[in-house]
Amino acid sequence: AALLPFYETFAVLGSLAAFVYFSFIKDKSNRAWRLLGYVIVIAAWWLFAEEGKQTFGLIFSLLLITLGTGLLAFFSYGAQSLWTVFLLVWTISGFSDISFAGERMPWLIVHPLLPMILLTGTLLNDWWEKFTRQRVWLVGLVAIFSVLMLHNTTNLCFYEDGANPAEQLVYVQSSTDVTQVVRQITSMSKRLNGNLEMKITCEDYCSWPFAWYLRDFKNVGYPKYTANQSEGSIEKNPIIISGVEMAAPGHDERVAQLLAADYVAQRYKLRVWWAPDPNVILDDTLSGQVQKLWRYFMYREPWSGLGSYDMIIYVRKDVAYLYWGNAR
Repeated sequence: AALLPFYETFAVLGSLAAFVYFSFIKDKSNRAWRLLGYVIVIAAWWLFAEEGKQTFGLIFSLLLITLGTGLLAFFSYGAQSLWTVFLLVWTISGFSDISFAGERMPWLIVHPLLPMILLTGTLLNDWWEKFTRQRVWLVGLVAIFSVLMLHNTTNLCFYEDGANPAEQLVYVQSSTDVTQVVRQITSMSKRLNGNLEMKITCEDYCSWPFAWYLRDFKNVGYPKYTANQSEGSIEKNPIIISGVEMAAPGHDERVAQLLAADYVAQRYKLRVWWAPDPNVILDDTLSGQVQKLWRYFMYREPWSGLGSYDMIIYVRKDVAYLYWGNAR
């Protein structure tokens, strides 16, 4: 489990090792031409970083990428398997395409990472075949270790830390507050009506994931409130779920003003995420850096704060005791 945060790093470092091994170590012919191909690709990335906003810079960078990968493929073919050449080209082009497109969303990492994973696997397979010819027993040992790692990773990511954004396989996740709120609303509805027909207002800002979690409730509305919401325009249902929407100035204050007299408010986290601040690590002392990294990799303690999108649960005062039970 401690190694899980390295899953991207392993693929990146492994693919870099594969480039060096397949291009310069395994086969020593035409190494100068392959090196030229890499130099051209690196020059293209540098040019894009400097001039990428200009149309000429973008087009010229793409032409250089095509030329560099073409040289690499041409002078690698025959010395390496077609599969290896394909992965080398795919890795460069996949990384370049996403970079040039300016896409930085975390789920798009799959596109450049997939060929890196396959290329790293090809490298490990090449080494493995050489190393295990006289050590067949290692196959069984690695198989057992892999099963244990798979079991441990599955348990960590889907059961223990499935909603923990400090886990790198989780980027943005609905907070555990959501399921807690749903349990309390469910209990409240059954105590109030004996069924799931209690009227609930869930503001549009919070419609996901509540549209799923409240799917069995019969009377759920999803309006959108504004900073100009008029008096009497909000239906006074037992439960009102409202988003803390900083992008809509005045919204939060107006909703709170309209509901203050009749409702009890409780703030929760709807979605949470962790965007690591590299400066916290870079600006620390060496011992502090080591300690922070160790605490994260071993115990998932993030070195910078979690971000969140919050919600407020408004519970009508005359039935608030049913929501909090004996706590209120």
